[in-house]
Amino acid sequence: MEDREWMYTGWCRTQAPSNDWIHNNNQFLDRAFSMPNLVEGDTIKCPCATCRNCVRHKRFTIEMHLCRFGFKDDYRIWTAHGEIIGDSQVEGGHDERFYETDRMNEMLVELCGDHLPPADEEPTGYAQAFYRMVASADQLVHEDTKHSSLSAVAHLIALKSQYNMSIAHFEANLQLIHELLPADSKLPNG
Repeated sequence: MEDREWMYTGWCRTQAPSNDWIHNNNQFLDRAFSMPNLVEGDTIKCPCATCRNCVRHKRFTIEMHLCRFGFKDDYRIWTAHGEIIGDSQVEGGHDERFYETDRMNEMLVELCGDHLPPADEEPTGYAQAFYRMVASADQLVHEDTKHSSLSAVAHLIALKSQYNMSIAHFEANLQLIHELLPADSKLPNG
């Protein structure tokens, strides 16, 4: 995988982005907007720290958002912009094998709707918690999986409901899963 440090080292909220950052950002946008499966009505998902791939915008708006807010945290694998993961191409921002059962991003966009705060306004504590939840939708449980922590929890809760597990049974299963996962996994404890 190519080095993506430029996304976070060439940008600073208090000063203009570096020339290298602008060049790499333009290459990223050229690539994303050249992929017909990502573009809908001249828009793609905006990867800025405010929109977090949940809102679609035209190129100029995305350029302004990225210059103003920077990229969303830890977006080094461009899953919403056609990035290849392992041996499969992720098209349109999702892996077809998981899309029908896991539509977390769509659910979060529906929940959020067009209620993003104005760009110069600090989000409330509740909104910040919501944005952290949205960010976790894309954060993989660990590097060798395609499940985000949010989708993993949603699947576990669905299994609990489907099989009518008691809380003790669910927690015992969750404890075993944690013992099987790498120590630095992002799956919540309970």
